[in-house]
Amino acid sequence: MPAALPSGLRGAACSGLLAGTLATISAQDRAPALVDLTARAGAYVQRVSKEYATLLGDERYEQQFVTGSPLREPRRLLVSEVLFVWLAEEQSWLTARIVKRADGKPVADSETRLERLLTDSSTSWPVRMRALRDEGARFNIGRLERNFGDPMLALQFLDPHTQPRFEFKLEGRERIGDRSAWRVSFKERTYPTLIRSNGRDVLATGDIWLAGDDQAVLRTRVSLVDRYVDLRIRATIRVTYRSESRFGIWLPAEMRETYEQDGRGVYNGRIAQFNDRVECVATYSNFRRFETGARLVN
Repeated sequence: MPAALPSGLRGAACSGLLAGTLATISAQDRAPALVDLTARAGAYVQRVSKEYATLLGDERYEQQFVTGSPLREPRRLLVSEVLFVWLAEEQSWLTARIVKRADGKPVADSETRLERLLTDSSTSWPVRMRALRDEGARFNIGRLERNFGDPMLALQFLDPHTQPRFEFKLEGRERIGDRSAWRVSFKERTYPTLIRSNGRDVLATGDIWLAGDDQAVLRTRVSLVDRYVDLRIRATIRVTYRSESRFGIWLPAEMRETYEQDGRGVYNGRIAQFNDRVECVATYSNFRRFETGARLVN
C-alpha cells in the first residue's frame, strides 16, 4: 500500500496536480499554426490518394425537386456502385456511378458496364472514367446539367499540389460527433478554376473540418455560384465522413447536395424562366479495394 501523504502536503499536492491538468488542456486547446495544419492535412490526403487510389463502394442516392419544373419525375432513387479514383497525372479525384437500379427498375447492361471500362484499351483510363461519370449523370433530374457531385471533391483542394490555388483561414474549433475538429475555410483564387460552367470560371468556396489529432477530413462544404446574364446557378455540396477501420482512413458516409437556378436563361434552345431547387442525399457503404487489372482486390 502506498504511504499516505502528510496532511500538510495533501492540499499542495492536489493543487499542483490540478494545475498540471489545466496546463495540459490549455496546450491542447491552443490553435495550431495554419501552415502546420494545412501541411499535415495535405500529408493525410496524399496518403489516402496513394494507398487508396481506387475504391469501389455502394451508394443510395435520392434526388427530389423542391421548387420549379420537374420536367418528368419530381424525385428519383438510384442504387449504384460508385467508383472513386485518384487521377495522379491530373492531381484530382473523379467519382463515377454505375447505376444498378433507377426508381426500383433494373438498368440495362449495368452488370457489364464496369467490365467494359476495364477491357477497353482504345482510350486512356482518365478518358474512360469521364465517360463513365457522364453516363451516370444522365440519371440526374431537373434542367440543370451537372456531373461534379463528388464526395471526394474537397479532398483534392488539400493536396499539396493544389493548395496554392486557395486561400485558407482557420475559423476555430468545433465538435464533429465525438471528435474535436478545426474548421478551415477556403476560397479559390487562381484561374482557370477547377470547376467550370459552360466554359466559364466558377470559384469554389467553403469549409473543411479537420480532426484535431491527425488532421483527417471529417466534414466538408463546397459552395459554387455561377452568374450568367440574367441567370444565377448555385450549388452546395456537404459531405460527412466516417472512420473506416478496415482501411485506417475516413471515407464518405453521407453527401447532401442543393442545386438552385433562378432567373431567365436558355433551355433546349428557348428562353425559359427558372426557379428550380433540387435537393439530393447520398449514403455510402461497403467500401472495397478496386484495381484496373482485376475487379476486386478485397
